[in-house]
Amino acid sequence: MLIGEIDIKQVIKEGTEYLCNAVQTTLGPNGANVILHNEQGIPYPTKDGVSVAKKVFAEDPYTNAVIHLIRETALKTAELAGDATTTTTILTSALISEGIDKANIAFIEGMQYAMKDVVDMIRLWKTDVDYNSDMLKAVATISANNDTFIGTIVAQAFNRAGANGTVLFEESPTSSTFIEESAGTIMDKGYADNAFVTNNKTLTAEYNKPIFLLIDDRLDKFNKIESILNKCVKTDKDLIIFAHDFSTEVLRMLAVNHRKGIIRVVPIAIEGIGSNKSEYTKDIAALVGAPLVQEGMYFGGTCEHITVSQLQTVITVGEDENKAFNERLDRIKALIDSATEEKTKEYYQKKLAKLAGKLCTIKVGGFTPAERKERYDRVEDAVCATKSALEEGVVPGGGITFYRIAEGLELKALESKFAEATTNGYKAVLRAICKPIEILAANSNVAFSRVERCPEDKGVDFKTRQYVDMLEAGIIDPAKALRVSIEHAVAAASLLLNTKCIIP
Repeated sequence: MLIGEIDIKQVIKEGTEYLCNAVQTTLGPNGANVILHNEQGIPYPTKDGVSVAKKVFAEDPYTNAVIHLIRETALKTAELAGDATTTTTILTSALISEGIDKANIAFIEGMQYAMKDVVDMIRLWKTDVDYNSDMLKAVATISANNDTFIGTIVAQAFNRAGANGTVLFEESPTSSTFIEESAGTIMDKGYADNAFVTNNKTLTAEYNKPIFLLIDDRLDKFNKIESILNKCVKTDKDLIIFAHDFSTEVLRMLAVNHRKGIIRVVPIAIEGIGSNKSEYTKDIAALVGAPLVQEGMYFGGTCEHITVSQLQTVITVGEDENKAFNERLDRIKALIDSATEEKTKEYYQKKLAKLAGKLCTIKVGGFTPAERKERYDRVEDAVCATKSALEEGVVPGGGITFYRIAEGLELKALESKFAEATTNGYKAVLRAICKPIEILAANSNVAFSRVERCPEDKGVDFKTRQYVDMLEAGIIDPAKALRVSIEHAVAAASLLLNTKCIIP
């Protein structure tokens, strides 16, 4: 069944507003809690926009299709920037509201022009931060819904890990929340297929003290590793397989054996391009202590723990002295010293940082499952937002950066020589980026006139209702979160405003 052009506008508008109304109540220091239910049906409160967005569905399949599209856009923002799920939803809703009755190609082009100008302005507003900056604590605290304890512990984790380390988080076996340090490495490659997931809650494959098989080539035939698999079955060892790539046949056979419980295994395609794959194979072999058993094949060795997601692999090793690995690190250091090209030197420096970095894991505790889950959500937000702040800097928070950017670009919109429809699309974006601060004010019962009267060099602290220097007060947002949120919102709105039918 199709929905015609007459009805489609109402469906898009209703679906957008339905999702937006659910998540916007959580925005800001005075945002409200939303009660959700976990997989066991146990209710728990949260102010986490990501968690709320994941639970929003409509009975009508057409409306639900719109909700799904916007939700996935917002979740992608959180994945890339660690924050701004709610902001992305609010921006998308505002753009849909602005353009639903007048959008055409020229209007959408105007939105695209405005988005590029907003992104350029965000870069001008940003302030860079480092691992020792007090701003890290501020970013983490705000992202954790103004929880100072979580903000402090997240900032400490990043400070201890340093530029070469990695910060992770997982549920604590106790009621306490604390930092656990270990040695290890992280790879930008995950499992070759989700059939090997062992933890359906986190969609990861996790093993303690597994054995490793590394193939310095594409693994295209199952019989090449059949004898090794039999050895693992006899010793009841979990197996981690690294190879340049895997054939469909190999993945299918491994999945069958894994599903039947014959052997627990996870295949991982090694990162890198060309000859770099061989070097990474040797790196991992040295890290876990896997000896060369035949040409192009390493088998043996272990690690304390390995967590494999769709996008990355984290290998945690023990503190025992590893002569082969130390020799490998010395070789990479020598390559850095001898490199004559800056790109080559930078490549080996990043490689060394990954292999020799420190892993700081935040163990998230709570007295009840509901408390632990709610705190875990806030730690996740804080860690991801802090990573974004380190990548692209920070800007004044509380919605004031978008608000000031809109003021600054208003004159450009008035002086533009765009066609009327294009100018309308440009102005729609400027009005949309003012929406977050309007909702912050509403959630805090602050008259918007206070925002309008705010001095140019300050913003509104919605917690104290005072005018403050936002950076000095620690009210800041990751610049990356603002950038990704406006990019994704314009992309989603452009798609929906140019939609003429939905097929359920």
